[in-house]
Amino acid sequence: RTQSLVERNLENNVNLETARSQLAIAQADLDLRVAQENQARSLMEERLVQLQNATIKAPISGTIGQRSAEVGQLAGASSRLFVIGELSTMRVELLLSDRMLGYIDVGVPVSISSTSWPDVTLNSSITRISPFLDSNTMRTQAFVELGNPQNLLRPGMFVTVDILYGQSDTSIVIPNSAIYRHPRTGLEGVYVVAPAGESPALAQNQQDAEGVGIIAAPAPVSFVPVEIVATGRMATGVRGIQEGDMVVTVGQQLLQGGADQVRPRLLPWDHMMHLQDLQSEDMIDIIEQARAALSTKS
Repeated sequence: RTQSLVERNLENNVNLETARSQLAIAQADLDLRVAQENQARSLMEERLVQLQNATIKAPISGTIGQRSAEVGQLAGASSRLFVIGELSTMRVELLLSDRMLGYIDVGVPVSISSTSWPDVTLNSSITRISPFLDSNTMRTQAFVELGNPQNLLRPGMFVTVDILYGQSDTSIVIPNSAIYRHPRTGLEGVYVVAPAGESPALAQNQQDAEGVGIIAAPAPVSFVPVEIVATGRMATGVRGIQEGDMVVTVGQQLLQGGADQVRPRLLPWDHMMHLQDLQSEDMIDIIEQARAALSTKS
């Protein structure tokens, strides 16, 4: 309007320049307001993203095993807040020597036990074997994956794994302590007391054995070489003896001189397994206690 009045000589140029300056100032102020609005909108969006990141969600479902977060703690991108584990399926790691790789492969069955649950045995098979050997130990890792429906297995726990690489339907299972390497011949075998069928009285005594066992009458004993089919944590499967044969588990070195008779102390299988699982110090204490009890009676 002012410019139109100047063109008709109704307004001077000074007022026109003043109006133009005010317009430019108003336009600059508008641009500033728009920029401030955009900056505020960007800041709001940034704050919304930060608010969303303040809610921490687990990447997987599972069980919380460890908590490191505390109320009021400032958490960063590298902060470990919780340890979460999926416990429905567990992986057991074991070490195999280079020699064991000759007869152990993927798919070989295994049994898993633990002192934490002595009456339970878990069965599975080897699912993966690493092809790389450690240059120092000459061992490699093998892995067993299995379900954990009863939550018996826990991350970080130690278990006993029996690799059943030599299973046989015809082998006889005996305690590991019965295996004896004869020093003269180098043969591995067992000392058999009165093989099955030769001493009915001895067999009857075996059936009646309870507690710490009874001392039987003198009976023939002989060294019988055996073929080891499979070795477990507490028992060994062998060929060469018959079902029902009684074997010597302690004191074989006393028989290597050619003794042909012994007076065995007959023990049930479960009791023998318990004794075999004891430490040597515990067994010495038991023997000393038994001797003291006999001395008291006499």
